[in-house]
Amino acid sequence: MAKVIEISAEGLQALDGSIVKWQDIVAGDAIDKGDEDCPLCRHYRHNRTNMQANCDECPVSIDTGESLCQGSPYDQWLDATGYGADYEQANTNSKSMKAAVSELEYLKELRSRCVVVEGEVL
Repeated sequence: MAKVIEISAEGLQALDGSIVKWQDIVAGDAIDKGDEDCPLCRHYRHNRTNMQANCDECPVSIDTGESLCQGSPYDQWLDATGYGADYEQANTNSKSMKAAVSELEYLKELRSRCVVVEGEVL
């Protein structure tokens, strides 16, 4: 049985934003800039008063049990594009586009398992 993820309304909005980001990448209308342009990272990693990066409450991290999108198709994207911090140089070969589609489909499937709750959940 697929894991249900509890998420706040704001967290769901960030997940929706990440889905749009990957739709744009798949369409060739955007490039991935890692956590710089990731709505989930902005909400869960950078939206902290103590400014410490923390993926623990991100739905991707909850799902995979790992940080920094490890264990998700994003790993395949990083392998396929072969870039580090030079986002402008990311390859758009067939392997990277297949990985981008996998990331998009993963995020959509993840969203289908999210349940909005009120309270302490981010």
